Amino acid sequence: MKKMPQHIIASAGHSFVTRSSDTDKSSFRSCICIVYFCLVLTVSFLLGCSEQKPSPSNAPSKESSEKISSKESDGVAAELNAKTEITPKEQGSHAQVKKQTKAKPLPPDDNTLDQKFLNEIGIEVFESPVLTLLSDGIQPDEREVYEGLLDVVSQLSKQFQSDYSQIPSPFQLKGFVMRDRSLYLQAGLLPEDFANLEHGLNRGSTFWMNEQKTDYYRRHLMIHESVHCLMDQQQHRRPLWYMEGLAEHYAIHQSTEQGTILFGVPPGEEQIKGGFGRLRLIRDEIEAGRFRTISQIRKLNINNFYPHKTSYGWSWALCHFLATHPETNQKFVQLMNHRTPQQFNHHFDQLFPLDDAKLNAEWAVFASSLVPDYDINRGRIFWKEPLIEVNSNSIPQASHTLSIKVDRNWQSTGISLTKGTNYSIVASGRYSIVQKPTIWESEPQGISIDYVDGQPMGQLQAVLFTPDQPGINQDYGFLQVISVGRQLKFQPERNCQLFFRVNDYGSSWKDNQGEITITVQQR
Repeated sequence: MKKMPQHIIASAGHSFVTRSSDTDKSSFRSCICIVYFCLVLTVSFLLGCSEQKPSPSNAPSKESSEKISSKESDGVAAELNAKTEITPKEQGSHAQVKKQTKAKPLPPDDNTLDQKFLNEIGIEVFESPVLTLLSDGIQPDEREVYEGLLDVVSQLSKQFQSDYSQIPSPFQLKGFVMRDRSLYLQAGLLPEDFANLEHGLNRGSTFWMNEQKTDYYRRHLMIHESVHCLMDQQQHRRPLWYMEGLAEHYAIHQSTEQGTILFGVPPGEEQIKGGFGRLRLIRDEIEAGRFRTISQIRKLNINNFYPHKTSYGWSWALCHFLATHPETNQKFVQLMNHRTPQQFNHHFDQLFPLDDAKLNAEWAVFASSLVPDYDINRGRIFWKEPLIEVNSNSIPQASHTLSIKVDRNWQSTGISLTKGTNYSIVASGRYSIVQKPTIWESEPQGISIDYVDGQPMGQLQAVLFTPDQPGINQDYGFLQVISVGRQLKFQPERNCQLFFRVNDYGSSWKDNQGEITITVQQR
């Protein structure tokens, strides 16, 4: 084998063994230069390949969108970059938003906003002494609508303060009406744990809500969330059904010709067309045999409220009933004084006892009669004391004749009936139940032009009130309506009190005129 010259023998580690001659030294230097030059080229190539190319997109990176680091962000990111854990109350308005990571709450008293920055990202700001409102995608012809929302919340604040003077005066509320939620997330204006909200949520004095399909329901949802913000001026842990029901009660609103907003009105066609659908839901539940008593609604809490789409409906109905019924409205206001579950429930039991037969009967009548524009003043039960016993032991003739009015709901006859005794009812009279566009006249059997709950409009009906027998629904007989017409023979199964009415819609009592003469006789 031919031997390689010693001066060019190289190891794998690039160390060289050389001879000491001048020629060899010169060759050695040349080799070193060549190797060094190659190494420099190799390293430069590798470093160039490792560099990241700039993105062709102008969109900010995740880091820059979550943490805006410029002068423009001073009033926005610092204020709205924090997150807090959702409490049972906060989940209430609102659709299924899952708990995520804890973080610091948004500073409630920091209202600093960089409007230049917000305008650059497509968000406009509307301000009043009560509300700072932010929204995106506002068209020029929509500005007046959004400016009007400021007045709605201003009027709400005054009304709420008038109804509940114990609630402190609010510092300025802040609200977001979002068309593109991702915009608010990227700008740090929406807490990440609210990213999937379906409708609206609040935290302290700030609320977030999605844009709605109708002008009415945009106002409705804003009022609902603003009520939560107003209640949260106090530290409290009031029951969930009460907080959601009260917010929904105020949210049903109506504008007068003078521009005044009426809150807590009975829902009518305007509200239903605007998106309020809870009346139909409640009637469907009752027709399906799922009537809910007051005590059942009070058991709605964070563990069982959200799986049922009916929870908001029943909570609203109970709060609306207690807030508007002439016998309960003043008591209902007192509940706001109590901020812990124990205090609240204790005073609720004192004000509205579970075994109050009249209260439960009133609730059953209200819930089962709900229609658009329901008239609670004429739709309530009209009680009478003392009672007259119609039986052979107390009255020689064992009969009693009376008149009832046709312009209101259930009316006590003042007659007490004995179980197992045979009775007959005979009725006569002519009265009108519609005035416009033409007068509809009726007699006790009713007319077949229209039907209410499956029975002819104007028909004479009866209920046997059993104050000692609550029944499975605690309705004390008021969900068991008896068709009477011109006459009826019957035998009550329990001792009871007799009530009458003519069959009509819960919104139409005031349209009726006349009376019915009725004779109740023991047979």
